[in-house]
Amino acid sequence: MVTKRRAGIAFEVWNLVRLKVWVENWGMA
Repeated sequence: MVTKRRAGIAFEVWNLVRLKVWVENWGMA
């Protein structure tokens, strides 16, 4: 259960980082 929760948190963080990078790239373009 702990591992599953940790994976969920990591997945959310990854999505936020990817979205941030995508927005920054879109702003530059």
